[in-house]
Amino acid sequence: MLYCLFINFKKCLLMLGVLAIMFFIIFFSNSNYVVAQEAFIMWATKVVPSLFPFLICIDLLKRTPFLQLISKLLTPIMKPIFNVPGCGAFALSMGLASGYPTGAKLTSELYIDKKCSKSEAERLLAFTNTSGPLFIIGTCGIGMFGSSQIGSLLLISHILGAITVGILFRKYHSEINPNGIIPQKLEEINTSETLNSKNLGKYVGFAIQNSFSTLILIGGYIIFFAIISNILIETGIITAISRFISLLLGSNNLYVKYIESLICGLLEVTNGISMISALGTSAFTICLSAFVLRIWRVINTYANM
Repeated sequence: MLYCLFINFKKCLLMLGVLAIMFFIIFFSNSNYVVAQEAFIMWATKVVPSLFPFLICIDLLKRTPFLQLISKLLTPIMKPIFNVPGCGAFALSMGLASGYPTGAKLTSELYIDKKCSKSEAERLLAFTNTSGPLFIIGTCGIGMFGSSQIGSLLLISHILGAITVGILFRKYHSEINPNGIIPQKLEEINTSETLNSKNLGKYVGFAIQNSFSTLILIGGYIIFFAIISNILIETGIITAISRFISLLLGSNNLYVKYIESLICGLLEVTNGISMISALGTSAFTICLSAFVLRIWRVINTYANM
């Protein structure tokens, strides 16, 4: 009985939350429209150009023997360092090359295809769900901070952060050869390509469709959480929290804008970095951007597990 009441309470709370969001979207319609428009322009002009080509190439690459080859070659490296099979190198490298959500998507496919266990997939998610170089250097560095050097610095710190997280999580739910996954010898790899000149056009079409679907999902997250962040700012919730934290730090209102940007960055990374970049190009803002880039990926990964 109490369990049913608890479940109903959660459902009612969720319903009231959605209704509250709908109300504030209408109540702050003017500012929400501007924020949504800016988020859409940022997605269309910065995120899509930086991710779309890589997503297509990765979709095509999965239809070749590359995954099997890299899995067998890199198992001696990936296993002792990260405690994951060699196929995890594919998710890591492609995630670093093209960015979110490629690493998470490939990790999920590796688990579905039984190339890794659930615990290995969880460990992989800790450090393969990364931002890509085009996003960090192009969108964040050049597009927001106006400097490729800052973008390169953010990229290096992001990669080092991902590797560090992977090493720290290597003992997470550690187990020996779960699900009976037996590694193959390199000679046993099937090197027959599923992608060839005869079906290239068909698979290119599939790759474009899949890539664009992924980009639409990313764009939806960016716009929706940009509106949520704006509602929290308009209602004064984020400002109140930021001022309280700033007072705890003994700095009066010195760090209010930085804390506001940090909170918005934890809700959605692209909008958060955009807000941080508007505060200048000091060492503090660069470090704050690097922190948001890394911590948001970890939070986003385990919030969806």
